[in-house]
Amino acid sequence: MANWNRKLALPISVVGSEGGETLVTLHDAALFMIRQFEGVRSQAVRRTVESLVRAAEQDSAAASEEASRQLDLFLSSHMGE
Repeated sequence: MANWNRKLALPISVVGSEGGETLVTLHDAALFMIRQFEGVRSQAVRRTVESLVRAAEQDSAAASEEASRQLDLFLSSHMGE
């Protein structure tokens, strides 16, 4: 069973402040991606959402770290646009 409550660490700079990091659940991260980028056809969006789903399904630290890295890369490159 998928664990959508697992937390991901994201740099606070991604969410609006400088320095440090903040924790978000896989559920919140996936909902954000789906709502924010609804209708956007992008390989980057697809890869990021897939990494969040994989992390929830695998419920492992390694999968969560990969999802966190993927989400951080995506948000860093797309939220400033």
